[in-house]
Amino acid sequence: MRRATAQFVGRVSELGQVSVLIERAAAGRGAMVWVDGEPGIGKTTLLDHTGQLAESRGLQVFRGAARELEQHIPFAAVRSCLPTDRGTQHPLTERVRTLLRGEGVRDDGAISHEFVVVEAILALVEGLCADGPVAVILDDLQWADPPSLLVVRSIAEIVSELPLLMVLAARPLPRGTSMSRLLSDLDDRGAERMHLRPFAGNEVDALVRNQLGAKPGPELTAVMTGAGGNPLYVTELVAGLVRAARITIVDGIATSVDGGASDESRQTRLPASLSEAIVQRLDFLSEAARRVLAVAAALGPQVEAVELAEVLGGPVIDIWNAISEAMDAGILIRSNGELAFRHDLIWQVLADQVPESTRRSLQLRTAQVLISMDAPVERIANCLTAGSGPLDNRSLEWLIGAAGLLIIRAPELAVSLLERAATTSNVDSADRDIVRMRHIQALLWSGRAEEAETAARNALAALPSADRESEDGLRWLLAQACFGRGNLREAVAVTEATLAQPGLSQQEQGRHHGFRALTSFFLEDFAAAEEAATRAVSVGDACDDKVASGFGYLTLGALRYTEGYLDRAWELANRVVVAYETGIRGQDHSDQFDPYVLLVHCLIELDRSVEADEALNVAIPHGGVYLASNLLARARLNYLEGRWEDGLAEIHACLEAPDIFGYANVAHSQAALIAVHRGTFVSDPDTIPDVDDRLGSRGYLQFRPLVQALAHESQGRPGQALEILWGMYGRVAAGLTASTLYIVYPDVARLAAACGANEIAAAVTAAAELLVTRQATPSRRGTALLCRGLSDRRPELLAEAAECFRIAGRPLYEGQAQENLAVVLATSDRTAEARSALDSAIDLYGDLDAEWDIARAEARLRQHGIRRGRRGPRGRPKTGWTALTPTEQKVAHSVAQGLSNSDIADRMFLSRRTVQSHVSSILAKLGLSSRVQVAIEVAGKV
Repeated sequence: MRRATAQFVGRVSELGQVSVLIERAAAGRGAMVWVDGEPGIGKTTLLDHTGQLAESRGLQVFRGAARELEQHIPFAAVRSCLPTDRGTQHPLTERVRTLLRGEGVRDDGAISHEFVVVEAILALVEGLCADGPVAVILDDLQWADPPSLLVVRSIAEIVSELPLLMVLAARPLPRGTSMSRLLSDLDDRGAERMHLRPFAGNEVDALVRNQLGAKPGPELTAVMTGAGGNPLYVTELVAGLVRAARITIVDGIATSVDGGASDESRQTRLPASLSEAIVQRLDFLSEAARRVLAVAAALGPQVEAVELAEVLGGPVIDIWNAISEAMDAGILIRSNGELAFRHDLIWQVLADQVPESTRRSLQLRTAQVLISMDAPVERIANCLTAGSGPLDNRSLEWLIGAAGLLIIRAPELAVSLLERAATTSNVDSADRDIVRMRHIQALLWSGRAEEAETAARNALAALPSADRESEDGLRWLLAQACFGRGNLREAVAVTEATLAQPGLSQQEQGRHHGFRALTSFFLEDFAAAEEAATRAVSVGDACDDKVASGFGYLTLGALRYTEGYLDRAWELANRVVVAYETGIRGQDHSDQFDPYVLLVHCLIELDRSVEADEALNVAIPHGGVYLASNLLARARLNYLEGRWEDGLAEIHACLEAPDIFGYANVAHSQAALIAVHRGTFVSDPDTIPDVDDRLGSRGYLQFRPLVQALAHESQGRPGQALEILWGMYGRVAAGLTASTLYIVYPDVARLAAACGANEIAAAVTAAAELLVTRQATPSRRGTALLCRGLSDRRPELLAEAAECFRIAGRPLYEGQAQENLAVVLATSDRTAEARSALDSAIDLYGDLDAEWDIARAEARLRQHGIRRGRRGPRGRPKTGWTALTPTEQKVAHSVAQGLSNSDIADRMFLSRRTVQSHVSSILAKLGLSSRVQVAIEVAGKV
């Protein structure tokens, strides 16, 4: 029977919609489409034609699909989209592949690794878009692993700014929490929804005509009504009838043949379901082909031919002949170099024909084959998890050797297999100890610290008393687990108990002392931290162990920093960096160790902003679980230096970064602080997210009370504002916040003067002056002079304070000094000088868009009958080119040069997320919708 040439049937309207979006992407404005519909309704066919149209229009197309059996393999769905031709791929592709292989990864945990991989994939997408328009097409998203869904959500955030078309397809069900959140995000970002309906009668006729090369007659058309308009169902029913010789074609009309049977007989002989129609195809295949299909289906919707031959154990030529037969029958197809069932429904029907026990046996056999072929660890683990019994010796040996890499590449599979291996009876004691420790490491990597703690305690309880080496390793992991879940006191207790054990090596003693030192510091047990850190340094230096000495230097430096001795802290911070770069980098004791965080904060507090920025240029690309801390540090530096738009961009990046230490709430407070100064904070001050007991919050306890206090002051409640700030001072002055607490002193001094609280004014002045005796930086001197000058009403001290803040590069505080100077001068009837100081304050505030500070200063001086002398535009315009900050203008010029966000980030030493935030701000201020339009705007300025 003649087969017609395959043509696209139906979906004319849908393809027209897609064509419009392809043109839009080609013109530089991104778009997203979400296609859904029941199985077999034609989603994949529509995606096929979308890819062809996109390629014909010049888009570079990346096509992939999620697989049901790979839902526990991180980034499996996204990996399917990566180009396979290494000769034509983008240079950043190999960076993504390297990370997906688990190479070059810090020992920080899955949350950090996931963030780094997502950033690398986004950098690749942006790089590809910088070369020309791109289409990303991802099918069967209902099976996507959670990290792949995160990638899709992240791309959706930037798609409108890029020449990018993203087409996603999924069945309506199943739809878990991650999928529901993704759909909500896509809707918020304007993605187009496309629900594929069943075919109408004329479309079914066209599909049959395309399949048979003849028009269906009335009887065949009637039979096709049972397909419900589902294209796959129609296709399989026709194929079944053709195989059964139940269709004849006369004069171009295809007729269903019933052989004179009764209606009842006809109904039983016709395929009654899709499953039956698919199974009927097998009747016409050879026994060898049916066997191959059964094994292939048991192994999954896609399989490599060589692996299939190894599992079956027969001659390759015989296997290939059977495969060719199945391909000729339209059951198997080629997809990305692998064999694939033409549709998931076909695979599912055939897989259901294989008994569950047989399927498990085949999966385990496949695992052995993959082990011999040195296949990716996640594929082998995925096959091994199909079983439920004890692991055989070969699988166990493989797992012990591959556990480190598997923990990185597929942590959930690692946890499952290691847990199973730990209960396998044929494991000898040495291997069992390794398995238990790897299991705990897998739990820690996955962020399941509470489970890791339980597993470590159980392992210790089951350990023979003579096994000192395993006990030391387990106790270290137990301490890490306690630390990871925020139980710092228990972490210290575990470490102290370990140190009390006899037989501990000198190196292990040093490392445990170092860990105890840092943990005690975070508990604000400074005496214990000092003692432990000193011992760690002594031991570390004696045996040249950089981990021990590095922890010790970090703790000692943090102690000096908290006490206010910044030069000494800076010196120790440099030793931390040296210890890291010469001995700690890459070791698995470094997960609580960030080598740059102390150095960055010391330089900020020393008013060495250029050096601080340079240190952040190193720290931020370093990444890890302290990325949020370093982004927040840069946001704070930008705030102090008056670059508030840049600071907000860093805050937005911080909120997107991995955050197990609690920096997000501090970032929210920092953003709210800028909003208060700008007069845009309209929330209830008590609704600001509170800090918690996590490490990231404990060093910034002043920010939320400061926002609350200023919000109350702005609403005419200075007494309540002072009560909040001074109450906070009493709680945190002796803790981790001590060295940066002085940033609230100017506000306390102003409020104390307004409320007549002389004792508070004297106390805050004494605290500011004490800090100067420990380190006389310009900003600290300016703070002490401001407090003393306001308390004693000495204008010369306030003028000197303003100069100190100018030298330090802190315009907000310089403005506060000028404002207070104006008030003090006004009370002495020095009107002209007061007006000049007021003008200086308002100029400084105006550059920051600090509208509330301007209003406050004017109100305070108005009480003395003084109004500002100079009037003009206050601050930067809100829209247009002049509204862009210097950083935004640099980013805009880089965008005009065709650089991706990642390229710009590398050039400007920013995070990619920070650049993304700047680009979004540029588009909003310029009223544009794409990077192409930014390039046109910049060209007009040249």
